[in-house]
Amino acid sequence: MLEENKNLFTNPGTIFINRTAFSKAYIPKNILHREAEIHSVVNCLKYILNGQQPADCIIYGRSGTGKSLIARYVTGELVKQASVKVYHISLKNTKSEFRAMEKIIETLRNEKIIGQSFNSAVSMLYDHIKKQDEKYIILILDEINDVDYPDVLLHSLLRSNEIYGDLNGKELNFIFISNDLNFPQNLSPGTKSSFTGVTKRMFEAYDANQLRDILRERAAEGLKPGVFDETTISLCAAYGAQELGDARETIKLLEKSAEVADDTGDIKITEKHIQEARQQIEYEGTVKALKTLPQQLKAFVLACVRDQRHHRHEPEYICYTGAAYKEYKEICLKLGLDILTTRRIADFINELENIGIIEAHLKYKQQQGRTRYISPTIPGERLEETILEDPRFESLRPELVQTQLG
Repeated sequence: MLEENKNLFTNPGTIFINRTAFSKAYIPKNILHREAEIHSVVNCLKYILNGQQPADCIIYGRSGTGKSLIARYVTGELVKQASVKVYHISLKNTKSEFRAMEKIIETLRNEKIIGQSFNSAVSMLYDHIKKQDEKYIILILDEINDVDYPDVLLHSLLRSNEIYGDLNGKELNFIFISNDLNFPQNLSPGTKSSFTGVTKRMFEAYDANQLRDILRERAAEGLKPGVFDETTISLCAAYGAQELGDARETIKLLEKSAEVADDTGDIKITEKHIQEARQQIEYEGTVKALKTLPQQLKAFVLACVRDQRHHRHEPEYICYTGAAYKEYKEICLKLGLDILTTRRIADFINELENIGIIEAHLKYKQQQGRTRYISPTIPGERLEETILEDPRFESLRPELVQTQLG
């Protein structure tokens, strides 16, 4: 038992001086190695300064190439010089066109909307635009590629004058941001014609030297002097370059390494801290990926975990395909899911292995012949806990099963 009035916060931390420098929303004083990219976005918007209509644009590039940062930076500078209102809206995980339009309106109006049709939502958007004081309204629609079928959404946004008419003298423009270089696909002729007029901008990945410069600046801004050195920066940058030049993940690695050092009471970041930070980030990424899986895939992962738990007193036991499939069928019966074929389950195993949730090794088992042995890459308890957070698996939660039995 803790002593009464004992101060739990005896160590305030020794590594950080400004954690904001590592956040996604942070805009550094100097944006390094994106001069051409900044200029390309400026060229789309500069006409506003002469009272003319700017060009809509779409910024393509892999994650962590500075797309959102540059869009926010350039529009932030523009607001200082012209009558412009900017909204930055993330469409990540919106999936449907209707949910995307809801998210746009909820951001603009700062309130939830309930019970509206898509057409009503579009009208709400344009009504809101008409009431703005600023002449120019720019919507930064981030991760637009997460909308599965954006045809009607893009048509409604890019053809506002045809759909709604005059917007009370307001100019509505867009900066689309996409991680998918092929976005958008399968558009109707009318929407494709509208999107053809959107200016395309491509952002390349950072190389190791560029990432090293970015990390030096963030470290100098966010960490105390002496807790990092060139070896720390170079190692994080090298790992970042291996991860396709993702600056955001590289900055996250440095921040996580500092957290590890802080948690262990060390006053300097070492290679050991960086390695542990990498493992933690990979673990968190795997759990995040698991949460987004379809119900059938989650059911099979849970089957693997529960099969291993049934044999927890057998140290040498490793779950194999046949045993996992038997457990999977029982889970499907309890959840009312269709039981898929073993051929389809083989596809599941390949998919889960590619994601990094399991490892599967083909071996020969005397009775079953050739089979695959399955090992989760993270503890089974954590996998089961994550899956059972899904409301569709509520009936399999231990406390509920115990209540039903008792």
